[in-house]
Amino acid sequence: MHSVGVDRQWCGQLGKVENCQVGVFAALSRGSDATLMDERLFLPEDWTRDAARCQAAGIPKAQRRFQRKTDLALAMILHARQQGIGFAWVGFDGFYGSDPAFLRALEAQGEVFVGDVHKDQRMYLADPQPIVPPPAHPRGRPPQVFQAGAFQFYTLAP
Repeated sequence: MHSVGVDRQWCGQLGKVENCQVGVFAALSRGSDATLMDERLFLPEDWTRDAARCQAAGIPKAQRRFQRKTDLALAMILHARQQGIGFAWVGFDGFYGSDPAFLRALEAQGEVFVGDVHKDQRMYLADPQPIVPPPAHPRGRPPQVFQAGAFQFYTLAP
């Protein structure tokens, strides 16, 4: 018997990296009442690259492609909208709040959202105009990571 998706990954329940399965969940709430309405099992990239392992665990071929947790969350939100499920806003924790692509996708879909952010996350007051800086030296690998060009940001106090 194989436990699908078990890998060394961040385990929120334990607060550390450990062997575990990770699920992404969507819930509806009203007042103090809440109900789960959708769930997706996160498959680590190592799993999706190993066809034999996926087959042995019984994962259907259509579900063997890698999807980020934020991709799974976006798919659940879109599915709920397509099913006519009404909700006023989307809420999420700091993991999702730290992913700019996820936030832009929600905005592009016209969703109202509120999310946690980590205490050390930078919040820009204006477009930071990200750029890949020029090489500092003629030798070595050139930079590939974007950096903020404008440095007007807000940092949460500890």
